[in-house]
Amino acid sequence: MEYGLARLTLGSKDFVSLTQREYEAILHARASLFECLFVEQKFDLVVANYTEFETTLLDSTVQHMVVSYHDYESMQVEVALFNRRLINLLTAGRTYVDQVPRHMSAIGGDESLPVKGIFAAQYDAHIGYRAMSALRNFVQHRGFPVRSATFAAQRVDDDSDFRLRHSVSPHVLLGDLRLDPDFKKTVLAELAAMGDKLDLKYLVRDYLEGLWGAHSEFRRLIGLKTTGWETILRDAIQRFDAQSTDAGSSLSVVRRDDGRVLEKTAIFMEFVDLRIHLERRNDTLVNLTRRYASSEIVD
Repeated sequence: MEYGLARLTLGSKDFVSLTQREYEAILHARASLFECLFVEQKFDLVVANYTEFETTLLDSTVQHMVVSYHDYESMQVEVALFNRRLINLLTAGRTYVDQVPRHMSAIGGDESLPVKGIFAAQYDAHIGYRAMSALRNFVQHRGFPVRSATFAAQRVDDDSDFRLRHSVSPHVLLGDLRLDPDFKKTVLAELAAMGDKLDLKYLVRDYLEGLWGAHSEFRRLIGLKTTGWETILRDAIQRFDAQSTDAGSSLSVVRRDDGRVLEKTAIFMEFVDLRIHLERRNDTLVNLTRRYASSEIVD
């Protein structure tokens, strides 16, 4: 049995031998780094749906500022859009929470990683996390979360003039949640203290802060391992390039017997670069409850 690196393309004959241990180390590094990528992709899905929720609110606010429609049909079209964006976000969040533990387990191998405890800590720390988790179950078994929306135009005075600040607030009605016997009672009591008509913007942003808190901890745990795995892959690629006369891509780590390839696995670094790109793009999601986007004219 032989182990090595080769380009499995027509006319390529170069073969760089590996020990079985080196071969297995490369396969393990590759598989683990893909699990790391999957974690980032699941979180990116959450962030993308959150961004769509926020930009939908902004777009709706601008439309209302210009057109100022108040008829029932138009309002229900807006409410339906808010529901779609929120349900997409809740689904993406549930996908992340359900699937990331499996990826983290694969990354940790025999080492036990405190994934459930990390999620639990953020759940306990954020009312938005608790509310959105309960609301996701409500959506799955009961009905749409958003029943109404308030468009507001508030006068804002300054030293020499005034402006009108337009905004929209999609609402969940506490009365709807009370009708669901399965809605978590402790969360319902917390929400009741916030009023009968709950503005989703705060709860959604607090939810994202909670998921980011968990994700940043997962990144810390992953970061302790990724550098070594990346080095294994990079060294293998450089080792082949240093000994090969072949040009091009399609490098594989292979297992063969008497020249016949029994197993082949492509190795490359682009998927590692993608993970790093996602880490940078979704860099810091803190204090979202204190942030907002505005098209206000700034002197």
